[in-house]
Amino acid sequence: MFKVLIHSSKTMVTTKPSQNLSVPALQIKADILREYLAGLSVSQLQTTMHISKTLADKVHSIYASETELSAAAEVFRGDIYSGLRATDFTQSERDFAQQHLAILSGLYGVLRPYDGIAPYRLEAAYKFPKKQFNSIYDYWGGSIANEFDNVNLLINCTSIEYEKLLMPHLGDVRIIKPKFLSVLNDSSKPKFVAVHAKIARGAYARWIIRSQLPEMPDVANFSDLGYVFDEASSTYNEPVYIAKEFQGIGLSQRLA
Repeated sequence: MFKVLIHSSKTMVTTKPSQNLSVPALQIKADILREYLAGLSVSQLQTTMHISKTLADKVHSIYASETELSAAAEVFRGDIYSGLRATDFTQSERDFAQQHLAILSGLYGVLRPYDGIAPYRLEAAYKFPKKQFNSIYDYWGGSIANEFDNVNLLINCTSIEYEKLLMPHLGDVRIIKPKFLSVLNDSSKPKFVAVHAKIARGAYARWIIRSQLPEMPDVANFSDLGYVFDEASSTYNEPVYIAKEFQGIGLSQRLA
């Protein structure tokens, strides 16, 4: 069994789900955490999240209100989700994604793409102002890893911040972590460009989902957004892809 790993985004919008919603595996722990967050003051949220008072007021209101649920893969907005483009999956692709895509979340721990979630703001690296919960990492402990017991291959398309929710607690699992580099002009060496790489990670997850293969596709075959597999720079666990001309400009508002 393999899983593709991505993470949640700070930006969310309420959407009408494309199919019936499932319940997150760690919903009970998520409810406890949400209740705790709802009890924090605006000033505590402002300090914890390093945000303005205006935004802290909004976050406080979000945690205090009851809202409709949306599908996790369709409600998040950000560069990874610009590459994933989950809203145009076919039904068979949604079914495959539900089995093979895992979304790490500060509030929910881990989500399937069509788990129903409410709006929230909670990054993995936040530290709590009350001692009962020291940090997101301490709160979740090994409970997220327990949901990966039957996984023997993990395609890691998430960030360092989020992978720390899971990796320290994993057992014997092969991990593939693709690396995406861009050539910014004809004479430059390939470089890591954060926004390009984030979009590429989403596109990589999309490529795997759309393959609908029972095992990981051949890493050499990924060629979306102008990326080409670079065998000379790649290792067994870190395939490298280079875009001589990044073709995902229109997918992100930051690059439009």
